[in-house]
Amino acid sequence: SALLPLLFDGLCYVSVFTEFNTTKFCLLWFICFLSVQASTAMAYLAASLGWYPLPTLAIAPVLFAPAFIYSGQFIRIKHLNDYIQPLQMVSFLRYGHEGAIVSFFGDHGGDSYASAGTAMISELTMDKAAYWGKDVIALIGIALGYHLLTIITLFLRIRYRV
Repeated sequence: SALLPLLFDGLCYVSVFTEFNTTKFCLLWFICFLSVQASTAMAYLAASLGWYPLPTLAIAPVLFAPAFIYSGQFIRIKHLNDYIQPLQMVSFLRYGHEGAIVSFFGDHGGDSYASAGTAMISELTMDKAAYWGKDVIALIGIALGYHLLTIITLFLRIRYRV
């Protein structure tokens, strides 16, 4: 599961940047790796909730739709109603998207992309210093939370033979 983020990171990095920056490359790979771990954990949870393929196919969109809708990629967080905004906190895609943008366009070594990146980060209502403090911690917490729910679900299914 570490190979897919490395391939994606390499393709994106080569297509966007002309100069190689090891820090940016590693930050982007790490956030892609954590996003893959969170989405895999969500898939495990969907599979553990269904006992046949058909219920699993019905459960997966229920789990994935809120993560997708409230990620901030299509609907900006600042445009959501106040009572809906807390739902963006459970979206692993939001933290992965923000972490990728900050690792791409954040100021990591004073390169030529920092000024354009600052405008993009502020337009997308993202915090420039949120990479380690919010995005990485949130992705790790969401992945561990999904794994914990999967373990609890499987334990209950084994215990009660459901």
